[in-house]
Amino acid sequence: MADVTRRRFLAGSAAAAGLSLTHSWPLFADARPMPRRLLGRTGAKVSLAGFGGFQIGAGRLSDDDATKVVHRAMDLGVDYFDVAPSYRSGHSERKLGLALERDKRRDKVFLATKTQKRGKKAALKELRERHSRSQTSRAPRSSR
Repeated sequence: MADVTRRRFLAGSAAAAGLSLTHSWPLFADARPMPRRLLGRTGAKVSLAGFGGFQIGAGRLSDDDATKVVHRAMDLGVDYFDVAPSYRSGHSERKLGLALERDKRRDKVFLATKTQKRGKKAALKELRERHSRSQTSRAPRSSR
C-alpha cells in the first residue's frame, strides 16, 4: 500500500466535501484503511484525520445524532478526537463523552482537549474536574 501524504489526503477530503459525499469518506475510504501517523513524541499512532468536536455541541444536533456522527467517524477509522470546554459552552464535551460511553471502542480513542489555565497544577486540576462532563474514566497525565 502506497503511503498517503497529508497533502493528498486533505486534497481528497476537500474534493469529497465539494461533491457533497455525505455518506462516504474521502474518495479512497472504502478501498484503503485510514492512514495513521505518530502523534508527536507520544509514540501513539493516530488517524491522519481527526474529529474536531466543536459542531457536535450545536443545539440542533440531538444527543442520539451526535452519537451517530461520532460512531460513524470511528467506523471510518478516526480515533483522534479533539474537544475543549469552550466549544459550545461545554455541550460538545458532554455529547462526545456520551457517544464514547455508548461505544465499546472507547479505549482505542485518543481524546485531546485544551485548558485556558497556564500553570501545570491549575491545568491538571481543571482537566481532572472536567471528567464528569466528558465521562472519561482516566485522569489526564502530565506530559512532563
